[in-house]
Amino acid sequence: MRRIICALALFAAAPAAAQEEDAPRPAPGALAAELIAQSSANGVFEALPADQIMVVRHRRSGLVCRLDPARANRLLLFPESPRGDDVACDSEGGGEAVRLYATRFPFQTTVEQQLRGAVSVVERLHPDLRAYAPTIAATADAAPSHATAQFYFNAEDGARLYSRVSVAMIGDWVIKLRFTALAPDAAAARRAEMTSAMLWTTTLSELTARRA
Repeated sequence: MRRIICALALFAAAPAAAQEEDAPRPAPGALAAELIAQSSANGVFEALPADQIMVVRHRRSGLVCRLDPARANRLLLFPESPRGDDVACDSEGGGEAVRLYATRFPFQTTVEQQLRGAVSVVERLHPDLRAYAPTIAATADAAPSHATAQFYFNAEDGARLYSRVSVAMIGDWVIKLRFTALAPDAAAARRAEMTSAMLWTTTLSELTARRA
């Protein structure tokens, strides 16, 4: 009798499981809107139409962030500045960590100053920081004023990581990229360099086209 009851229970559970598997997943636009709401970023970020990934845009600067729903994603509004004047989108997963910032400072600044400040933060966090020799040419001259520094450092478990800091000034906004990825060998480091370079180029191109 116990075997029959168990078999009936499994039979009854099977359609429910199949229904869960067949249930449509939320559209990327809906997921993006949910992320904005969870981050208390309504009115600061807006969701854009997309097919497979979440796409959000910072309304004031025009910064666009593409976020894989399979990764851990956050939208950050830093409270030290007026609401919406200092924000970031953060995504982590697949051996990569990406953070894009858009900041409007209440004082005059330069790309060089901003890069030095960003690098000093990385140096404090990772005393073993060492330079990475770029293998890819810099972004085209048509891009806005920008600068990049690239490094290696070791994680607490000893794994070697590639890290990139890029800064640009577009109008009143300072745009910054922090990109980190596992780089156990030269080939992995070059892949990380290429991925981060493409992300940075796309970011600058979109912002430049929006202003034009």
